[in-house]
Amino acid sequence: FFFNDTATTEIYTRSIVGSVRCVQETGKDDSLVYIYFWSPFAEWLVSFLPPWIAPNIISLSSLIVLLLSQGWAAYYAWNLYGEIPPACCFCLALGYFVYSNLDNMDGKQARNTKNSSPLGLLFDHGIDSINNFLLICTIPSLFQMGPTYYFLLFACSLFMGFYYATLEQYYIGGLFLPIFNGVSDGAVLIIVVEAISGFTGCQIWKTPVYQWVTIGHLVLSLVIVGIYPTLYSNFKNMMNHNARFFDIIKTSGMQFILIGTFVVHFFNTSCLLYTSDAADDTPCVDLGGRRIIKKK
Repeated sequence: FFFNDTATTEIYTRSIVGSVRCVQETGKDDSLVYIYFWSPFAEWLVSFLPPWIAPNIISLSSLIVLLLSQGWAAYYAWNLYGEIPPACCFCLALGYFVYSNLDNMDGKQARNTKNSSPLGLLFDHGIDSINNFLLICTIPSLFQMGPTYYFLLFACSLFMGFYYATLEQYYIGGLFLPIFNGVSDGAVLIIVVEAISGFTGCQIWKTPVYQWVTIGHLVLSLVIVGIYPTLYSNFKNMMNHNARFFDIIKTSGMQFILIGTFVVHFFNTSCLLYTSDAADDTPCVDLGGRRIIKKK
């Protein structure tokens, strides 16, 4: 699994079902950032790797880097409100930069060593799903947004963006990303946001722009707005490959269940706070904590 052992590979190959053996990873990223930076840089890094390093080792390394950097941030902002120190923000930016490169390197190493496999694809996408969940928590934490309705909209949008991109790959046999996408261009945006947080502090994202709208809201809005055209592209590509709309919705059942559970949990976690010491006198206090004075 983690090393390119020919004998072991032959044993596993003989035991794999024929249909699974035919699965191949194909795709294309038309992002200019990917074409002119991420891809050439990953190719250059892979040129230093010996052929005995399996692609799954690279994928596992990306997961470790991701968990270490994101875990440090979670220690300070586990409730999406805490102040993340500058050193941790720089660590987040560096960690995501390393993760993004390793995520590109594993596929290139697989093609160079001719070790592409369905198991490797599953392992890589599993790590990507973990990253998707961690981003849902980390970015609002940098903005000190807390579990608000805007956070809920951001989380559901990111969930759907990742799910339908993967579903598109299932239907058309490859992952084809447009010229602007959340994988390559989004990685740059995330790294820039984390680096700015390190230089200026997280409070900058709470700077009001208009009434309750902050800079953090504007950045999240940019991400959310960019997701839905991609969702439209996912549906369009699937429909063009003879996928029926009903089948797409039917296979999305678990996604809707997860989002629905998340929404129900979100709305059921509110609590009642009394705002006055008059709350000690329960029979004479309304829900706002104000004392009710009855006229005699």
